[in-house]
Amino acid sequence: MRKSELERPKILVASRDLKEWGRLQETLESLGYQVIPCDSHGRIPMMATEEEVDLILLSAEKDSAEDYRICERLESDERLKYIPILALTREDKAPAGRKALNFGADSYITEPFHRDEMVSTIKAMLRVRRHFMELYQEKKEKLSLRHRSNLPYDLETLIGRTERMQEVYDVISAAAQTDSTVLIQGETGTGKELVAQALHSKSRRWEKPFIVVNCAALPETLLQSELFGHEKGAFTGAIRQKPGKFELAHTGTIFLDEVGELSPMTQLALLRVLQERKFERVGGEKTLELDMRIIAATNSNLEEAIAQRKFREDLYYRLSVITIEVPPLRERKEDIPLLSADFLRRFSSKIGKEVNDFSKEALELMMQHNWPGNIRELENVVERAVVFCKGNTITAGDLPHKLQTGIGIIANKQRTLQEIEQELILKTLADCRWNKHQTAKELGIDRGTLYGKIKRYGLDKGVEKSTTGS
Repeated sequence: MRKSELERPKILVASRDLKEWGRLQETLESLGYQVIPCDSHGRIPMMATEEEVDLILLSAEKDSAEDYRICERLESDERLKYIPILALTREDKAPAGRKALNFGADSYITEPFHRDEMVSTIKAMLRVRRHFMELYQEKKEKLSLRHRSNLPYDLETLIGRTERMQEVYDVISAAAQTDSTVLIQGETGTGKELVAQALHSKSRRWEKPFIVVNCAALPETLLQSELFGHEKGAFTGAIRQKPGKFELAHTGTIFLDEVGELSPMTQLALLRVLQERKFERVGGEKTLELDMRIIAATNSNLEEAIAQRKFREDLYYRLSVITIEVPPLRERKEDIPLLSADFLRRFSSKIGKEVNDFSKEALELMMQHNWPGNIRELENVVERAVVFCKGNTITAGDLPHKLQTGIGIIANKQRTLQEIEQELILKTLADCRWNKHQTAKELGIDRGTLYGKIKRYGLDKGVEKSTTGS
């Protein structure tokens, strides 16, 4: 009885000249195998994944090392590394078979292909495939159990019971089931990266890489290389080929933080990636295809940036297929006790002190503060309080001076958030004697974000002098 299509093993035949292997395809089909033709080595990972093939027959044009390097790429992919690769070589090019083995092929046969030899080799490799798949499934089940029971980044990591946060949870749960591009918007320190982590961990790509890129932390020349990689000799100092973040995120998720800081040139390059899922390394000509999910985040108002011609409108609409608005802490103050208690447990354990509560006065001051640095600022305040606490309860005296004096409460509500933020950054820079590392820590933001804001507002010591002198 002929096996059903689902039961018949699938063999992917990869060759740039498929006509040359027509007889081989007929032979394989006569033996009861399903044959999946592929005329581009660059498409092997995608087709092998989509078709769920059991074996890859690889023919390299002129036995080039570049063609055999696809073996290394397959070996680095958790889903594809268990698919055996059988290299097809010419009778007079047997050394090419050994070259294929060096790059990661599992075996090779030479032309003309003897039917009995081919059948026995394929059957042996398919047995290995079944054995590896059993091990892979066992590993996957163990990981899935750990994923469900103790996942480091899940909705449980995002603490909050307010209605605004419940809306965020609902969007995450719905968006995680798709591969749609997501734009996360919110002020600095609201937890946008945690939202991105939760999206990834609840998606079908949860086992795959989660790659983070801070677009504000790198200059334009380095950012292009960081995102797209570069070829050897592409520029001074490029002594070897380097894969970019997009390549590293293949089959997984890439998180582009502070995407509003991208230059026009990089915006255009990103737009192409979003439209075509293709790119070239810096200094390279070979086009690489991608299978990944893109999540972007910004603390900027991109619609204002579009009006000012600082951000591409077409890129904005590509990024914002699904949008998630993360509310600032001042709009969800009911969550401050929950967040503070979680930070208190974490830092008490980390520092090794038995601090287990906040005094009523301390909690009242924390509820009154406006938290311009949002959750990251709250986290830093709690860590500092644990360090200085002399008993097992954090008191008002353990909190920073700005909370005790009410500096964090914004009195003039007529000013824009940008003006308030600029003034706060400038004051903190001055207080820290322009030590940017210390300033970022005091504000509860990372240094890359601080550098981006200094650049955006044009802040320098001259601005400080003119401000204080007026």
